Amino acid sequence: MHHKGFSKADSSIVLAYPDVYDVGMSYYGFQILYHILNRKESIVADRVYAPWMDYEEQLRARSLPLCSLESRIPIRQFD
Repeated sequence: MHHKGFSKADSSIVLAYPDVYDVGMSYYGFQILYHILNRKESIVADRVYAPWMDYEEQLRARSLPLCSLESRIPIRQFD
């Protein structure tokens, strides 16, 4: 998890994995990239995974945005 605030970073990046959390967390390359980006002072990175079908249906039914994992910020707000 990143500990920098978004206000302290020049760029905010959301890394999107095209599958559900359980699959994405097992992909080590994705985790390495996340940690490399967050070591840079000017960047704050967060992650998002494809939602399970039932959760996606709930988001759509309520017109709610898909949010990042750690910060819970809608992904459209990232650079």
